[in-house]
Order: sequence, then C-alpha cells, then structure tokens
Amino acid sequence: MATPTDNLEILKDLGTSGFEVIRALGELNLRTWEKLMEQQMDTFGLCVNSGIEQVKLITETDDYAALVNGQIELNRQFSETLTEKTREAMVLSNEAGDEYRAWFENGVGSLTGQAGEIAGKAA
Repeated sequence: MATPTDNLEILKDLGTSGFEVIRALGELNLRTWEKLMEQQMDTFGLCVNSGIEQVKLITETDDYAALVNGQIELNRQFSETLTEKTREAMVLSNEAGDEYRAWFENGVGSLTGQAGEIAGKAA
C-alpha cells in the first residue's frame, strides 16, 4: 500500500507530466497558427495584387480587345497562383494533422506508461 508521501509524489509526477503534454500542445498550436496566418496573408496579398493589376490594366488600356486579353491573362495567372496556394494549404493541413496525431499518440503513451508505474507502486 502506498504511503501518503508516495501518493503526493505520484500526484506531483502526474501534474508535471500533464503540464509538459499541455505545454507541447500549446507550442504545436502556436506553430500551426503562425503557418496558417502566413499562408492566409500570402493569399490575401495575392488577391490585393490581382485587384491592383486589374485596375491598372483598366486605367492604362485604351483598346477594348487588349483590355479583354489582358484581363484574361491576369485571371489565368491569378487562378494558377491561387491553385498553387490551395495546394500549399492542403500540404500544411496534412502536416499539422500528422503533428497533432503524433502529439496525441505520445501523450497517450506517456499517460499509459505512468498509469502502469502507479499501478506497480500501488501493488
């Protein structure tokens, strides 16, 4: 049977390891958030630049055919770049999912190991 001192030591160990697991989750959340914000800002910048180029084309082009062809080209470039940004976001999402899965598996493994140690000490 465990003594009160042993019980307090077990609780301290569980609290410390639980804190480390939660701290790791916080760091993972922060890294993921920073990557997502960077991705969003890049995409927002792409949209703003595309709008600026459209306005510039409209104000600087006198020929209707050249205007239409210019808009078609700008839209083609925008859609290709936006498609690439979408692919990058999907890769980022998959990486984040893998990191969260690894965090969860490590956390469960750690808690399972500690539970086994506690059961061994209590016996």
